[in-house]
Amino acid sequence: MIIDFHTHIFPPWIKEKRDEYLKRDSCFSLLYSQPKAEKIKNKPPVIIARTIKGKGVSFMENKVKFHGKAPTPEEAERALKELE
Repeated sequence: MIIDFHTHIFPPWIKEKRDEYLKRDSCFSLLYSQPKAEKIKNKPPVIIARTIKGKGVSFMENKVKFHGKAPTPEEAERALKELE
């Protein structure tokens, strides 16, 4: 059973700022720090990340309603203020 699945297709500007993202985001770093890493053969690669939805935003943290749903403009503004 697949509970959550992410496909990463990044816009060109992500590649341009790759080093900055590697420093800021440990999951991004784990996935993309070795872009030429040898592929695992005969075994499916998997990374299991036990993350907290909405981490760092009081009204979003561990709230299912914010998983996969964009916040309203007001919620986004409030969340950004909390993350500063």
